[in-house]
Amino acid sequence: MPESRLAETSLSKLTIPELKTILDEKGIEYKNNVSKKELLKLLEGTE
Repeated sequence: MPESRLAETSLSKLTIPELKTILDEKGIEYKNNVSKKELLKLLEGTE
């Protein structure tokens, strides 16, 4: 399994607050009412 696919799988197991924390640490902005799917897309774009 490619590493990016593995990371994607791991990220999908996180909760929305956990995903938002990672985005905050990376300095990535997002809307407060964003869906988990959108948060995952934002994170995938940073790898």
